[in-house]
Amino acid sequence: MEFWEQISSFVRVCPICYGKSDRHRILCPRCARFAEETRYRQWARYQNGIPILSLFEWTERAHNFFKAYASALKGGGPAPFYQTLAADLLTLRTQLRKPLEKTIRRPWVIVPAPGHVGGQRDHAEELAWQIAQLAGAKYLPCLERAYGGAQKKRNLAQRWSGSSIRIHERRKSELDGEMLYIFVDDVVTTGSTAAYAHISLGHPPHFEIWTLFNRPRLRALN
Repeated sequence: MEFWEQISSFVRVCPICYGKSDRHRILCPRCARFAEETRYRQWARYQNGIPILSLFEWTERAHNFFKAYASALKGGGPAPFYQTLAADLLTLRTQLRKPLEKTIRRPWVIVPAPGHVGGQRDHAEELAWQIAQLAGAKYLPCLERAYGGAQKKRNLAQRWSGSSIRIHERRKSELDGEMLYIFVDDVVTTGSTAAYAHISLGHPPHFEIWTLFNRPRLRALN
């Protein structure tokens, strides 16, 4: 049993208000209701024709709320949290008709944003893993970081100045252009990471971006 799972078996508190939370959800009922108000009922946005599926809109009004929410997920955690979020993303996806007609019969490949070296799945990888398990899809952690720094510490120009990720050479043989590739991350802001993932995967024609939070505005760095 992982450390987080041991802790959560005794104490489950909401990272926003520190109230009691459910064992399958990270937020308490009150904070969950607030997050529900920002839920998407459609594709969050499109980027160069690529659809972006997100659960929540990270608004400026709720910046501190979602900053705490996202921070609580960093590094991974109890599997039930991610199972619930994965199920919510899959439910939303099935409710959207387009471009469902073009991809419904294609096998899915779930590609997580690259995590940190160490062997344990981090937040994006855990979310992608749970999506793959629930959808019966292939889980393919084939991307790695092309530099050592964190993406959140880079400004807009730096994010688009060069690829932040690349594909493992040994995984290139597993790519198949006939499949639907779903790139999974926790937050999409400028979309540069997802764009470079698309490039690294060889520009697959069937490609979607799935995230928990759509944060369309990049704040100035301190």
